[in-house]
Amino acid sequence: MRERDILPTWKRAFFARSFRERSRHIFSLRMKMSLNHPLVVPKKHIPDIYALDERTAAAIMVEAVIIARAVKRGLGCDGLNLVQANEPAAQQDVFHFHVHVKPRWRNDAVIFHWDTHPVSAEDLRVSMEKIQEALQ
Repeated sequence: MRERDILPTWKRAFFARSFRERSRHIFSLRMKMSLNHPLVVPKKHIPDIYALDERTAAAIMVEAVIIARAVKRGLGCDGLNLVQANEPAAQQDVFHFHVHVKPRWRNDAVIFHWDTHPVSAEDLRVSMEKIQEALQ
């Protein structure tokens, strides 16, 4: 079975040929509509990061590092972003986990806006306690 047969028809419209296949868990794709913009995608359907198992997560990150190095060497970009979104509030619009490897150049006009307003020590403490509780 070819990897294009694994993808539903609506996804085939977004994805071009696979240019790397390293394991039975993941494959890397490049988008037709965005020049030099590879993706790292698990073969198994995983809707978001919350459903991602640790083994597949590790394989995806290893592949992302390999692809990032190839993007840097091959394109000579000034930097790159790894981008991944979960749920509509974070602008997830393809509900199959994937990581974008976005090459960047100085003054490329790509803007990622992060709310970087100062947080009080008390707010930080409360947030950290809630996260620590959820980890137990």
